[in-house]
Amino acid sequence: MNALLPGLDEARRTFFASVSYAGHHNGWYLLDREFQDLPECVMLPTVDGFERLGGVGFYPDGQGRTVVYTRWKSKRCKETQQWSSDALSDDGWIEVVAAFPAVQEAQVVDRYIERQDLAIARRPAGYLRSLKAFRELGFLPRVAFAGDYLVNSTVGQSHWSGMQAAKELLSNL
Repeated sequence: MNALLPGLDEARRTFFASVSYAGHHNGWYLLDREFQDLPECVMLPTVDGFERLGGVGFYPDGQGRTVVYTRWKSKRCKETQQWSSDALSDDGWIEVVAAFPAVQEAQVVDRYIERQDLAIARRPAGYLRSLKAFRELGFLPRVAFAGDYLVNSTVGQSHWSGMQAAKELLSNL
């Protein structure tokens, strides 16, 4: 932010200094059979021993097969940055099988890893208070801030914050 806005006030600069990003890989596995009884979406808590994946979902593809969707935990993304996509895929599959042993009997006929080494804003303890204080600082002439760090949501919401920022700028012309 310093390079873009060297004259930014200390309060806003402090807020931006608190923003960091984490990895957020997604993975898909196509299984050779359909599983009717597996959940559409399950979170895998670290406290329960799941260190690799944050979530798993199972979806029938309509052709007698199952698509398994996975989301990696940011810590695991960081630990495995140098790994190949094949190694990541193998690593994730270990946790899918650990959480859902029934899939071990299936054959993985295709797989894909979408790597996003720095893709999602972290929201540490106190972040919402910090964001509220940042928003209370108000509008700056000819400057609008947009991004996923401005909303307590995901990357997709950064588009919404961009639209809001544009409206704010246009209303002050």
